[in-house]
Amino acid sequence: MLIYLGIDVFIIMTGYVLVGKKVTVRGWKVSGTTLFFMACGFLLIFFSAFRGDFSADYTGYEDIFLRFKNNSFQDILHRPIFSNPETGYLLFQHVIRNVFGDVIYLFIAISLIVVLCNLLELRKNGALFVLAVFLFVEAGIYYSSFNLIRQAFACSLAVAGSKFLYERAMWKYFVVIILACTIHTSVILMIPFYFASVIKIRKRSFLLYPIVMTGLLFLQPYLMDFVNQYLWTWYDVKISVGYSWKNIVAALFLAGTALCIYFFEEKQETGDYNLKERIWLNATILYLIFYLMGLTYSYAQRFSMLFSMYTICFFCLQVSKSKYRRLLEWGVMILLVLHGLFGKMEIPYYFIWDR
Repeated sequence: MLIYLGIDVFIIMTGYVLVGKKVTVRGWKVSGTTLFFMACGFLLIFFSAFRGDFSADYTGYEDIFLRFKNNSFQDILHRPIFSNPETGYLLFQHVIRNVFGDVIYLFIAISLIVVLCNLLELRKNGALFVLAVFLFVEAGIYYSSFNLIRQAFACSLAVAGSKFLYERAMWKYFVVIILACTIHTSVILMIPFYFASVIKIRKRSFLLYPIVMTGLLFLQPYLMDFVNQYLWTWYDVKISVGYSWKNIVAALFLAGTALCIYFFEEKQETGDYNLKERIWLNATILYLIFYLMGLTYSYAQRFSMLFSMYTICFFCLQVSKSKYRRLLEWGVMILLVLHGLFGKMEIPYYFIWDR
């Protein structure tokens, strides 16, 4: 659909016109980066908030909104916290219903949270902000949030707590993650990631990863059994059909390119790199592993959403330090525009008032 192409073109064109420049608006000098942030933020929120019901889960969340309309706060609090849907999500929609009444405001609120949490984090940490925003749309959780609404909401709350992850403020970070878990249980994975994220990975250990990934793929049925028993008990994730290779090409390119630049172009023999980069590196490896698992069970790929933003930050940082920066920067955008254009040929888009 041409409307998806229009989003990509808008981000690229406005980014390279505005970012890094000073713009005078009615006598006031304004940062071009701020204007780019505001323009993209408004467009992405509007495009998401007022989308039609063409995704499978949209009408499902409308039904949940109506189904619980007669429930009080006490009724919701008496349900198991990690039931389906989780208590935190039901409380959130209950507040929206009491304040605004209409379900459209629920989608507006979630769109605001998803877009702003991720764009703010990318602005603070993305080495190439235009590329980072583009990747958030084409390879991040933005389009996933059109369907996987609750999970994208929870992942974005976890992203908002990244400051505590970087500062190693463990209890503050855990509070954020537990709060996000009341929206979608899968975010609980970020608690063990807090400890795993600072593992030092050196260049000489790079060749171990194909072996580790192969082992995890063999163990995948047992891992999915664990997920079924403790996280997603309300449906059988093992009956989900795996993705084809064409569905994961963008993720493979993003993570694979970043890892190759890091291990083969940079000269880092001692593992003496900053903490953020180490966290992003570990997140990128997990992002790649879960996407590969998605070839067998599509539900495994959902865990990659937790690491999407960190992978984008890591990719942009590596590209910014590469001697092939311009080639990689423009190359990835052209490739993902073409991939998205052909991949979305059969995906409709219409606004909610046109359904």
